[in-house]
Amino acid sequence: MIFDAHFHLKQLLEVSPESADFIKENDFFGFCSCRKAEEVEFVENFIAENPGTAEKLKITFGIHPQAPEEKDLHTLERLISENRIAAVGEIGLDRFNEEFAQTFELQKKLFAAQLEIARCAKLPVILHIRKAIPEIFEQIQELKKIEKVIFHSYSGTAAEAESILDHGVNAFFSFGNALLNGHKKALEVVKTLPENRILTETDAPYQPKKGESFSKPQNILEIMEKIREIKTRQTDLSGDLWSPAPLPQGSLDFVSIKFEQARQASTEAGEVSRSDGGVIIDIMEDKHNGLKENVE
Repeated sequence: MIFDAHFHLKQLLEVSPESADFIKENDFFGFCSCRKAEEVEFVENFIAENPGTAEKLKITFGIHPQAPEEKDLHTLERLISENRIAAVGEIGLDRFNEEFAQTFELQKKLFAAQLEIARCAKLPVILHIRKAIPEIFEQIQELKKIEKVIFHSYSGTAAEAESILDHGVNAFFSFGNALLNGHKKALEVVKTLPENRILTETDAPYQPKKGESFSKPQNILEIMEKIREIKTRQTDLSGDLWSPAPLPQGSLDFVSIKFEQARQASTEAGEVSRSDGGVIIDIMEDKHNGLKENVE
């Protein structure tokens, strides 16, 4: 399975129309991140016009920290009440530059509000955090109440990621072309984190590979291979046989779909199925709990 934890379908197809064929023709699953209601409608229309894509694409919506608008809280609540989104995000905090820093207090207010909305709705959150890891620890008790927390394009350190997990947050850390571009911090985090806490993403069409003008879902194949390379090298250095640790049952049951392979695994073994060295994650139904559902 080609798993893209975070990309922007509308913006992607504006610069790479052929990516639609890649999504339709491959064993692909991805979270389509939306900032505005019209983007949600765009993805819904794409799904309606392309049979079979409803099982490949799930919509997420959140108030992006780079464009904090309090009125968008009403849009978020409406989309949840209409059962139109699978997760809340991307949301978070960003003070990468002076422009974003000027809205930081509003960002914090909206971040806290959206965490509470996600908690009440029992939805996962997808986080955009840039130069704001200390503030994440200020919200650690609230994050512990969220069923699943995905750090999109994680830019913190390995120690910070481990501390987030040690605090009891059910966190997953997503990586994309930063690995292919040689980001030392991202490479170190992937080396250090347990494999079952790592997700792959493109943030397409943003965050391209060096020398390219935009990213695309096809990059996931290279990102997967890079993670395998890192983990294999780690095995060679330690002398231990590296094998992916199994996911706890239901650990990634936050999407309201299941794939045939996962259904079969659930029936035969009652466990989450993993493939491709564990880097690609098969989503399944938790038999006990039912179906549930960084940087540009």
